[in-house]
Amino acid sequence: MLGSLAEMAATLLGLAIVFFTGRKLIRDAAKAEVREEIAADAAQDTIDTRERIDDATRTPLPPDAARERLRRFGAGETGTPPER
Repeated sequence: MLGSLAEMAATLLGLAIVFFTGRKLIRDAAKAEVREEIAADAAQDTIDTRERIDDATRTPLPPDAARERLRRFGAGETGTPPER
């Protein structure tokens, strides 16, 4: 009787060890996945911020002659359409 109780206790202890070890492994894997996602989001945010800064600080390009002719035609300043 005492031997069977000891076997049952050892079995329960083994099952508890397996359960808690598995739970820890799953929890650690989930945390690692979340950390990777956070790092990827942070990297993308950094890229987006740099692009916004570049766009805000970039000097506008001067309009070329074709755009100017098209603007004048669209505004009705000239009667002839610009050639291609």
